[in-house]
Amino acid sequence: MTKTDHLERVEQRQEAMIASLNRLVSGMGIQQAMLEEIMAWLKKPPSSELPDLLRQLIDAVLALQARIEARE
Repeated sequence: MTKTDHLERVEQRQEAMIASLNRLVSGMGIQQAMLEEIMAWLKKPPSSELPDLLRQLIDAVLALQARIEARE
Protein backbone atom coordinates (compact mmCIF):
# COMPACT_ATOMS: atom_id res chain seq x y z
CA MET A 1 0.00 0.00 0.00
CA THR A 2 1.45 3.34 -1.02
CA LYS A 3 1.48 6.37 1.20
CA THR A 4 -1.11 8.00 -1.03
CA ASP A 5 -3.41 4.98 -0.73
CA HIS A 6 -2.89 4.97 3.02
CA LEU A 7 -3.68 8.69 3.29
CA GLU A 8 -6.83 8.24 1.18
CA ARG A 9 -7.97 5.41 3.43
CA VAL A 10 -7.33 7.53 6.54
CA GLU A 11 -9.33 10.39 4.99
CA GLN A 12 -12.22 8.04 4.18
CA ARG A 13 -12.22 6.72 7.73
CA GLN A 14 -12.14 10.27 9.11
CA GLU A 15 -15.08 11.28 6.92
CA ALA A 16 -17.02 8.23 8.09
CA MET A 17 -16.21 9.08 11.71
CA ILE A 18 -17.27 12.69 11.23
CA ALA A 19 -20.56 11.58 9.64
CA SER A 20 -21.19 9.18 12.53
CA LEU A 21 -20.47 11.87 15.10
CA ASN A 22 -22.81 14.27 13.30
CA ARG A 23 -25.59 11.67 13.47
CA LEU A 24 -24.83 11.08 17.15
CA VAL A 25 -24.95 14.80 17.94
CA SER A 26 -28.19 15.15 16.01
CA GLY A 27 -29.72 12.26 17.96
CA MET A 28 -28.57 13.78 21.23
CA GLY A 29 -30.21 17.07 20.25
CA ILE A 30 -33.48 15.27 19.60
CA GLN A 31 -33.25 13.47 22.94
CA GLN A 32 -32.51 16.76 24.71
CA ALA A 33 -35.58 18.39 23.14
CA MET A 34 -37.74 15.42 24.13
CA LEU A 35 -36.40 15.51 27.67
CA GLU A 36 -37.19 19.21 27.92
CA GLU A 37 -40.76 18.52 26.77
CA ILE A 38 -41.14 15.75 29.34
CA MET A 39 -39.76 17.95 32.11
CA ALA A 40 -42.20 20.75 31.18
CA TRP A 41 -45.06 18.23 31.12
CA LEU A 42 -44.08 16.91 34.56
CA LYS A 43 -44.24 20.42 36.02
CA LYS A 44 -47.90 20.78 35.00
CA PRO A 45 -50.53 19.99 37.64
CA PRO A 46 -52.18 16.60 37.28
CA SER A 47 -55.27 16.40 35.14
CA SER A 48 -58.64 15.77 36.73
CA GLU A 49 -60.12 14.52 33.46
CA LEU A 50 -59.45 10.81 34.05
CA PRO A 51 -61.98 10.26 36.88
CA ASP A 52 -64.68 12.07 34.89
CA LEU A 53 -63.85 10.06 31.78
CA LEU A 54 -63.99 6.80 33.74
CA ARG A 55 -67.39 7.76 35.17
CA GLN A 56 -68.69 8.47 31.65
CA LEU A 57 -67.31 5.16 30.44
CA ILE A 58 -68.95 3.26 33.31
CA ASP A 59 -72.27 5.02 32.65
CA ALA A 60 -72.07 4.14 28.95
CA VAL A 61 -71.31 0.48 29.71
CA LEU A 62 -74.15 0.30 32.22
CA ALA A 63 -76.55 1.86 29.70
CA LEU A 64 -75.50 -0.68 27.06
CA GLN A 65 -75.90 -3.50 29.56
CA ALA A 66 -79.42 -2.30 30.42
CA ARG A 67 -80.35 -2.15 26.72
CA ILE A 68 -79.00 -5.66 26.15
CA GLU A 69 -80.89 -7.03 29.19
CA ALA A 70 -84.08 -5.30 28.01
CA ARG A 71 -83.90 -7.16 24.68
CA GLU A 72 -83.52 -10.57 26.31
